[in-house]
Amino acid sequence: MTPISRSQFKLVVQLIFWTLFLLLFILLEYVLNDELRENNIKVNTISRFVFDAIIFYFHYKYLSRLLLSQKKYLLYIASITVILFLAILEEMLFYSIYLKGGTYNISLSSRLFVEFMTTCVLIISSGAMYFSSEWVDAKHKEEILEKNNLKLEGELKFLKGQITPHFLFNILNSIYSLSYKNSPKAALMVDNLSKIMRYLIYEGAKNRVYLSKEIKLIQDYIRLYGTRFTTDNNIDFYHENILPHHKIAPMLLISFVENAIKHSDIYNNKNAWVKLEFILEDNTLFFTAKNSKPTNKNRILSNNIGNQNVIKQLQYIYPNAHSIEIKDNINDYNLKLTINL
Repeated sequence: MTPISRSQFKLVVQLIFWTLFLLLFILLEYVLNDELRENNIKVNTISRFVFDAIIFYFHYKYLSRLLLSQKKYLLYIASITVILFLAILEEMLFYSIYLKGGTYNISLSSRLFVEFMTTCVLIISSGAMYFSSEWVDAKHKEEILEKNNLKLEGELKFLKGQITPHFLFNILNSIYSLSYKNSPKAALMVDNLSKIMRYLIYEGAKNRVYLSKEIKLIQDYIRLYGTRFTTDNNIDFYHENILPHHKIAPMLLISFVENAIKHSDIYNNKNAWVKLEFILEDNTLFFTAKNSKPTNKNRILSNNIGNQNVIKQLQYIYPNAHSIEIKDNINDYNLKLTINL
């Protein structure tokens, strides 16, 4: 239901209510005051109808919204008491002006009781209409939020779906190059790959995983690629205060790590380096990924291109809960990520 149609629906409901109320009101006036002059009936009906409308919308617009929905019950009860008193006073004034000394079908006390009950019906109807309207609006907002969440979830799955094949392709390409050379390291890489695949299958589909497991994945990944080097001393890996209970969205950090290793040209340059740092303070993760750049300008690729996918995921998963700083210098690339877990 669109905002316009909902507004029209509310208007139609109120028109139906007031039409029925007015018909019932006129009927009661003629039944209770059959010997009153016609003009007095009209004056009374119009004045009291306006008075009742004021009560209805004052309760609808102010008392229900500002007091009842805010659980200010004492002030609400006091306000209702004042309204009932004014309604009875209005009935007594009508009696003294139009009915005193005349003929009428019921006593003053009975008329006051009818007025009291009529006002109560107005108040209850007004409150019911207000909270029904709020419920309809809340359901509408919930539907919009659910649609937006489904859209974001679909986009997020699409982004994750792009990362995993790309991630596996790079690993398989490395294994292929070693297998082609009949290197015994290929078997070790396959073993490490099986661990990573197990993580992707059982943990990658979750909304959150333990940070310690994500760190372990990164270590396995570095170990896997380390089999291609004569030494892994050019990869500096450091973590601090990683506690068992902290969780993070899966496959976020590994993408930055993969990008840093890939663009450092560490496979071809023995002087290339990568520095990775994970520090947890309270509930905030400080992640840093630094890498050297190839000395051969023809081999230089921008890290930003590979990181854009992950940055979009961060915007979906941690809106207003993360910050990222990137410095693309001449000789190195520096990425600093802060996430409020």
